[in-house]
Amino acid sequence: MEDQISSTESTFIARKNAIKMMTKRGYVLRMTDDMTKYDAFLSRFGNEPDYESLSVIGKRLSNKNDGCLLIFNDSPSLGAPAIREIIEQLEKENISSAIIVVKNRIPSTAKHACKKFEPIFHLDLFKESSLLVDITEHFLVPPHIALSEQETKELLERLSIPADKLPKISVDDPICHYYGFKQGQVIKIIRNSLVGGRSVAFRVVM
Repeated sequence: MEDQISSTESTFIARKNAIKMMTKRGYVLRMTDDMTKYDAFLSRFGNEPDYESLSVIGKRLSNKNDGCLLIFNDSPSLGAPAIREIIEQLEKENISSAIIVVKNRIPSTAKHACKKFEPIFHLDLFKESSLLVDITEHFLVPPHIALSEQETKELLERLSIPADKLPKISVDDPICHYYGFKQGQVIKIIRNSLVGGRSVAFRVVM
């Protein structure tokens, strides 16, 4: 897919899907441009968009203190100093989560730097090319829904087991990465089959 589209189109698609990902995480976005139309994107950002200008802020309706910053970084080598700048930006906006879309490769130093700030700040790194497709829209991917603390408590009481006895799903699983699920959360997975009908499974993020 990357070979068939221009760099600008790739950035447009990645931004559109990243914004969609934010809404699926429950954030309401503060933005004025139409994310779905390429012409509108070109009109606002041009044929060679400034990557940093593509950023967007989202807040949850249920808790406006819970926000997420969508950041685009086209540095040839994203490192610890750049991550520190992002943390400072989050502190300025009084939010604790960020989705960082990287134009080039994601260095291991950037991953280590992000982990250093957990659990106070939650930073998710995505390579632009990984956002050219919305993986949650594939017909083989069932809905994944994070349970609230109360729902988790009720489930564990009903099953009479601790959370760590539930089947596991890795925090590095692409779906967990997409939704920003955190270790310890319990996820409800809903499957529909022509043969077996509807089934519900639960996994704990590890």
